[in-house]
Amino acid sequence: MNVPDGWRAATLGELAVQARPGFASGKHSRIEGGVQHLRPMNITRLGRLDLADAKYVEDTSDRRVALNDVIFNNTNSPALIGKTALITAEGAGLAYSNHMTRLRMPREGDLLPAYLGLFLHHLWEKRYFESICSNHVNQASVGARKLLETPVSFPPLPEQRRIVELVEEHMAHLDAADASLASAEQRARALTASSRANLVSEGQRLGVDSTVGAHSTEVAYGSSSKTSDASDGVPVLRMGNIQDGQLDWSSLKYLPRDHAEFPKLLLRDGDLLFNRTNSAELVGKSAVFRGERSASYASYLIRVRFDDTVLPEWANLCINSPQGRAHVKSVLAQQVGQANVNGTKLKAFPLPVPPVEDQRRLLESADRARQEALRTTQTTHTTRRRSAALRRAVLTAAFSGHLTSTTDPSDLLQESIA
Repeated sequence: MNVPDGWRAATLGELAVQARPGFASGKHSRIEGGVQHLRPMNITRLGRLDLADAKYVEDTSDRRVALNDVIFNNTNSPALIGKTALITAEGAGLAYSNHMTRLRMPREGDLLPAYLGLFLHHLWEKRYFESICSNHVNQASVGARKLLETPVSFPPLPEQRRIVELVEEHMAHLDAADASLASAEQRARALTASSRANLVSEGQRLGVDSTVGAHSTEVAYGSSSKTSDASDGVPVLRMGNIQDGQLDWSSLKYLPRDHAEFPKLLLRDGDLLFNRTNSAELVGKSAVFRGERSASYASYLIRVRFDDTVLPEWANLCINSPQGRAHVKSVLAQQVGQANVNGTKLKAFPLPVPPVEDQRRLLESADRARQEALRTTQTTHTTRRRSAALRRAVLTAAFSGHLTSTTDPSDLLQESIA
C-alpha cells in the first residue's frame, strides 16, 4: 500500500475497530412492525443506505446499528461483496442480517467513521474485497477476521474531516447531475409512450377494430427443449431477448442444427414474438423478427404470422403501446410468481387495422420518435459513464492525498486517466 507523506497505515484490527456480524431471520415481513432488518440490498452501489426496500423482524436482542457505525456487506455475489455504507440518523437503531457486519470505531480512535466508510467503499470500487473473498456456490463471503486484516491508510483527523467534506461536496454535484439525467430518461420514456398511444388512436380512427387472431395465419408456441451455450447451433430467442419492442441478440442459448423440431420452429422474416409468461410487469412484451440470422424461439414465447392486411411492426406497436399494455394487464392470469397470457387470449387481442399504407406511415412516425428517444438515451448513458468515472477519480484522489490540492473534479478524471 502506497502511503502519502504524513499519513499512517494500519489494519482495522490494529485500530481496535470492532466487527460484529448480524443475525439471520427467516420470519421477515414487509408489513411494518418490530424492527427493520438491514440486508445487502439496503446498501447501494454508491455506498449509501437505502431503506426503501424494508423488511421487518421481531427481535429483542441488542444487535443494532448506531449513528456513525459502518455497515459492511459480508456475503453476496463476488462483484457485490464488500458494499459499505455509513449509518446515518435514519438508519440508527435498526437490526442487521448475518450477511452484514457492523464496524464500530473506538470512542477516541484514529479514524473518523465517515472517512472509514468512504475508504472501504473505495476498496469495493477497486474490487479489493472480491480479491480476498472466500467463494461458495453462487456466493462469496468476507469473514470478520479477514475484514479486520484490511489495511487502511489515513491522515491526521483534521485532514480526514477535510477529505470527507470535499468528497461529499463533489458527490453532491454528481448526484444532482445524475438526477437530471434520470429526469431526461423519464421524459424520453414518457414521450415514447405518448407517441405510441397517439399513433394507435389514429390507427383506430383510420381503420376498423379487429383482433390479432382475425389477421393471423399462425399462432404457435415455441420449443421447451433444453438449450446449451454451444454457439455453433441455432440461437433460441427467449423472453429476455425482447427489450422495448426490439430483439436483443446479446445473450443467447442454442439448439443443435439437426434438432428434431426444425425446420418447423425456425423463424421466418416478419414473425412477431409475444412473451406469454413473465412477471406481471413484463408479460406481453413483443418484437418482430426480421431474418437477422437463422433462429428459433423458446416455449415462453408465441410466434404470430400475419396475413397481408397487417404489417407485423404495426401489430408490435399496438401490443407495446399504453393501450396494449393496459389490455394485457386486464386479461393476464396470475400464477405463483408469474403471469400468463395464452394463445387464445392473444388471438382475441384488440387490433385496429387501418389500410396498409396508413400503417406504414404511422410506423414511420413511430420510428422517428423512437430514434429521438434513442439519441437521448445514448447521450445519458455516455454522461453516466463519465459521472461514474468521476466518482472513482474523486475517491482515488481522496485516498492518495491529492484531493485537498485539487478543486476541479474534471482535473481528477484527467489525472486518473493519465
